[in-house]
Amino acid sequence: SKDKRKAMRKLREAQKDLATLGDLANRSMTVEAWVTHWLTEIGPKERTPSTMASYRAALNNHVVTRIGKRPMDKVTPSMVRQVLTEVAADPKTGEPDKRTGTARNLHSYMSACFTDALTEGLITSNPVKHVKAPRARRKTAAALTVDEAVKLLQYLSRRLDQGDRLAGLW
Repeated sequence: SKDKRKAMRKLREAQKDLATLGDLANRSMTVEAWVTHWLTEIGPKERTPSTMASYRAALNNHVVTRIGKRPMDKVTPSMVRQVLTEVAADPKTGEPDKRTGTARNLHSYMSACFTDALTEGLITSNPVKHVKAPRARRKTAAALTVDEAVKLLQYLSRRLDQGDRLAGLW
């Protein structure tokens, strides 16, 4: 830095990180490089192959495409929140959609990935931990009215009388 005050502030921050973590954050690794490394080297050691397939699809489709070029230490909670908001939104309208469960899962996957980056000393703070997981929206099922249920049962009874083998499954 050309400014002595800024340089001193950066030095104090680096000294604090060194004292806290025992190492300084790697300022050159991108999110994409870390996610790729994590998906091949770290994640599979504690997770089953089918679980890793879910992690791989979600992290590559949503995280790498949106913030993959950013350095790991530059990812902020607001960027994480933006990724989750975009995942949960309807692609046509941008309004919250029924994919809040997908966003909730992605939050969990990102948390695991970034927690290991913190452990490895790539970052000094996990930005995902500062973002609440999205609440999954529950679908409300419409129940039949009594009249509709009676009509359905009468219809199926007639179908059974006509020899329809599948009518009994209803």
